[in-house]
Amino acid sequence: MKMKLSLRWIYLILLILFVVVFAVAVSMSYHVPYSGRAYVECGMAPVYSKVAGEIEEIYRKDGDHVEKGDPLFKIDDRNYRAEVERLEASYETTWNRLAALDLQIGEEQENRVRLEKTLRKNTMDYRRDTQLLAKKIISVKDFETTQLNYDIAVQELAALRRHIESLKLERGAPGKENSELKTLAAQLEIARNNLSDTVVRAPLSDILSCHQLYRGQTIVTNEKYCIIHCQDDITVNADMMEKSVSRLQPGQNALIVFDALPGRIYHGTLKGIVRELRSGYVAPNEFHQIEEDTRWIRSVGRNRIQLRLTESLPQGMFLVSGAKAAVTLLDERHPLLNWLAIRWIRLISLLNYIY
Repeated sequence: MKMKLSLRWIYLILLILFVVVFAVAVSMSYHVPYSGRAYVECGMAPVYSKVAGEIEEIYRKDGDHVEKGDPLFKIDDRNYRAEVERLEASYETTWNRLAALDLQIGEEQENRVRLEKTLRKNTMDYRRDTQLLAKKIISVKDFETTQLNYDIAVQELAALRRHIESLKLERGAPGKENSELKTLAAQLEIARNNLSDTVVRAPLSDILSCHQLYRGQTIVTNEKYCIIHCQDDITVNADMMEKSVSRLQPGQNALIVFDALPGRIYHGTLKGIVRELRSGYVAPNEFHQIEEDTRWIRSVGRNRIQLRLTESLPQGMFLVSGAKAAVTLLDERHPLLNWLAIRWIRLISLLNYIY
């Protein structure tokens, strides 16, 4: 009889413990949810080359800390330098030709002034001799000579004016406003920019990843050859069960454990909740695709939450995009649940040494 009573008490205690544990687990999933499905997303700046060619020199190696504007590698610039020299020579030749046209136009303008004076004299002679011929003071032969000189002066001045206009059209606008010079100047500016771009520089400061570079490698434009990992721009994406995100608020405190940095707990805050179901690490340039679930027992839907670190990583420590982590959210309104969540995440941090 005592044995049966003892078993009943044991069953009752176990039942009570189960109910308590179940209630605590449910409360924690609602108020201080935990997720072991968290992934790091570092800010990444791809390095592109604006010009094509073969790598001549590599100035930095994989893992170096670079500052914005530091040279990373250099492309063979012989063709680009030759193009700059060709355009500079063409620009100088064009400038000299236009300067020669300016001189020629100036000389023809002086000739025009001289011909205008000659025409004025011949005009006066023609009018005078017309009156003298009418009075029969001069001969017809003398009048014809005066008329011929007048006609020649008119034609020469008209021809010179047309020639001056053609020279002006060939010369175009004065100075550097000339269309031919402006075209060559624009081409020269592009060529100089291309020559400058043969030295590929860091777009910002942080850790460089360039393990695929080698001397002699052919580089094409719009291809990614290096990446700068921004260690000060780290987002932790955690996949929570759908029911666990209903009470979360932006700015809520969180504890984070990184698999790559075991034994230490980092603090963060909740940035926000992604408005679609996600699972696993998704690269920034990939669109999420919802997978069709064909299992008899469906898998649990999970929402992506985003956390921001509120402290810096230790000196010499770094994380990469896709690194795994575990996170738990805290809620100051539930001290007991907070205490349990902190103990649990500390246990996870210690277990990271093992697996």
